[in-house]
Amino acid sequence: MQEMLNAMGFRSRWIAYSAFFAVSGSLLKHHTPNFGWCGLYPTLDRFLAVSHGEIFRGTFASVMRPSLHVEKILGHSCGMGCVNTYYYLVYGLALFFAALAISWPLMRILDQPDHASHPGIRKAVAYLLVALPIYVHVFSYGSIVDAIYPAASIGIVALLLLRTKLKGALPQFICLIDGRFWPQCFVVAFLIFLLDMSRPYAIYVILLLFGAAVFQKSRPLILGILIGIILAFPYHINQFRGIGSPVLTNYTGCNLMEVFRAPGVRFPGAMSEIPQAEIARRCDENSALIKAYVRSQPLSALVDLIRPLRLVRSVFPAPFTPWQYKTAPDFFSLEGGLQWALWVAFIVFLYVPIVFFLGKVLPKLLATNVVLVFVSLAVFAPVTFSIVANAAEEAGRVGLSFVLPISFLASVAVFREYRLPCHGRL
Repeated sequence: MQEMLNAMGFRSRWIAYSAFFAVSGSLLKHHTPNFGWCGLYPTLDRFLAVSHGEIFRGTFASVMRPSLHVEKILGHSCGMGCVNTYYYLVYGLALFFAALAISWPLMRILDQPDHASHPGIRKAVAYLLVALPIYVHVFSYGSIVDAIYPAASIGIVALLLLRTKLKGALPQFICLIDGRFWPQCFVVAFLIFLLDMSRPYAIYVILLLFGAAVFQKSRPLILGILIGIILAFPYHINQFRGIGSPVLTNYTGCNLMEVFRAPGVRFPGAMSEIPQAEIARRCDENSALIKAYVRSQPLSALVDLIRPLRLVRSVFPAPFTPWQYKTAPDFFSLEGGLQWALWVAFIVFLYVPIVFFLGKVLPKLLATNVVLVFVSLAVFAPVTFSIVANAAEEAGRVGLSFVLPISFLASVAVFREYRLPCHGRL
């Protein structure tokens, strides 16, 4: 009887924490409309005037393309109120799922302290549980893709971990489809589709995840990934026909002009005023100029890439948007002092625990399991893309794509080190 009451108490705390996590990032912040991202459609009226066919054929920006059709239907039915409710619901559900997966192993550690393999683990776990909702709240100001990508990434990684030594750290709701071919296949297909639609670089991450499934010889995951790619294929074909690139690009050449000071590059113009295909063409011109600049002046290009302020922005993003800092914030001003305080807090309570967990456990796991090598590369890949891609003025929002999946991997890894029983009921 006491064991049942303890289990109910644990689950209540776990769900309450995850709900708080989701609410902190969804309902308490304003989100940029998906249809309005990058100035794609500046107003709802202008968006509703475009047909579904035109939306499919003419959208080349890095937005959640399938969602545009849902937003159009909701906008026609009951206006912007319904569209915003839809955003809050999608953003919140994605974060809720991510929080459930991340917090399960961490809260189990706090719930059973006698199994500690290192005296600092429980303190680091507590720090991480406090810091993550704050981080999510501060940087949840973008579009729904910012929440969908990490949630989909965590879901796929969790299904890959079902056939590894880390299986015991996964929440029971994920283990429900363990050993079930078609449920795993369809869930993976859906998550792969969402992943691909969420970020331009997702196709490269999917290749790493596919490599993990192949080495694992997991037939449901291999088939699911292939089905997800097939579902996304029409969007890639349309992208190639429209702008000559199969990657669901966010205009790479125009992002890179924020990094490299190549001669001749130019701002392409506002997407709300210039056709997307024309902007893509101008960005391709910038991309060609930047490639020539890197080849002809590699030292100057390297200096551009490692400019201290840009790297600092990537690691320590500005928490108060839309304010961005051009120099180091003034420590003695109210806004600058708060920014410094948040940075210090995130270092102590978020980054240090993650590094501690991964540094303590992950190398041993990678040495014994090739699948985990692919999984780790897939989880960390967005870090590279985010640092190289632009001037890092939105690094906080973009950082959700890797901070949450890395936190999940860290929580699973440290749970394995903590040596709790794998499938004991709580």
